[in-house]
Amino acid sequence: MDSAVLIVAMIVGSVGATLLFVGSVISMLTAFGNKQYFMGILIALFFPASLIYCALNWERAAYPGKLVYTGGVLLAVGLIAIGLIIGPLAW
Repeated sequence: MDSAVLIVAMIVGSVGATLLFVGSVISMLTAFGNKQYFMGILIALFFPASLIYCALNWERAAYPGKLVYTGGVLLAVGLIAIGLIIGPLAW
């Protein structure tokens, strides 16, 4: 039972990480396309900055924002689930 739940949690976390990465790349390209070069470089160096960029520029970055925020939530859910499953098993 634990192994099946662990596999589902890993898949959820992996999908979340992928959405977060792809959304960050798209938000970086959106920043460069809107001539906001500082934010584009900041996102390239520190990809969680895309969370801030999408929140501040939602009218221009709604699509990557949806990817970034959905990915962040799925990644957090997956990591919490993995931590809850592996935590008791480690003792």
